[in-house]
Amino acid sequence: MKLDKLRIAKSALTDNVFVGELGNDGSWKNKKDITNDFIKAVIDMYAGYRQIVKGKDKTFEIIVKEIKGTKPNGG
Repeated sequence: MKLDKLRIAKSALTDNVFVGELGNDGSWKNKKDITNDFIKAVIDMYAGYRQIVKGKDKTFEIIVKEIKGTKPNGG
């Protein structure tokens, strides 16, 4: 598998993030769930920063900040 053939996408059904190779029909030929790695990368990249991302017809703001005094999983 060549790296330029890899794609990353979020599942509409599960919200998990996958990386893999697509077939000619657009379905996954093979894939791996990378949700935890993806979330860690987003936190590492954006923690403490505000990023504006402009698309074709929409603009988004990405903010990642630590919430102190809470336990993981909302506890």
